[in-house]
Amino acid sequence: MKHMKTYLSLIVIALACSKVVYGKEVSSKKNTSTLPTNKSENTKVGLDWRIGLLGYYNWEQEYEFFGEYKFYRGLGIRAGVTYVRKSCRAKLIVLSKDKDFSTEVKIKSIDVPITIRFYPIPKWKGCCFFGGFQLGYIVDGELIVTQKAELTQDSSTCNYKMVYLTLTEAKSKISLQRFQLGIVGGFNYEFALGLGLGFYIYSGLIDIIKADKFVNTNLNFNLSYNFAKLLKYFF
Repeated sequence: MKHMKTYLSLIVIALACSKVVYGKEVSSKKNTSTLPTNKSENTKVGLDWRIGLLGYYNWEQEYEFFGEYKFYRGLGIRAGVTYVRKSCRAKLIVLSKDKDFSTEVKIKSIDVPITIRFYPIPKWKGCCFFGGFQLGYIVDGELIVTQKAELTQDSSTCNYKMVYLTLTEAKSKISLQRFQLGIVGGFNYEFALGLGLGFYIYSGLIDIIKADKFVNTNLNFNLSYNFAKLLKYFF
């Protein structure tokens, strides 16, 4: 009888343990979905406003209409159309016989940024890091060139003058590239109501004009809103 009680006790314990393990397996299978259960969380459509903080085009602004789709729980892809107004800096360009000094290039362009969005912390669903590339075409702009003028009576002193050229005027004197390509990256946090705050870094890979040194890099602060958050009130 003692042996029978021992065997029965072992069987009961084994069944209890198997039930617990089986329950865990079932619950884990239920949570293996790669997409959020709420469809409104898979898609984002909204507006993004950016303003330059560090670089050669401080306080210049950009406006983007974007769409994003989350194809995996922690990964998404986003594309947008952006209207860009910014200033870049070129050093030592050649417009005449001699090299001219620093030149400010003010442009207006239509850009298409495409980024991969990474959400590393499930607990903080709005926390996002991203990176990708940005295509663009310059539709308008001007060059503000600092040129050396004739020497004064004091040979150690030089006069300088500012020359303003549209991109069309500059194209006849210097190599100019309207098509643009750059890499982008940054951080964004979206709150429950759809408001987003973050930073956006852009670095151009193609020089707009030929120069000894051309700088087209900037850090932007961005403010965005995801209109898809409103869908949960209607669906």
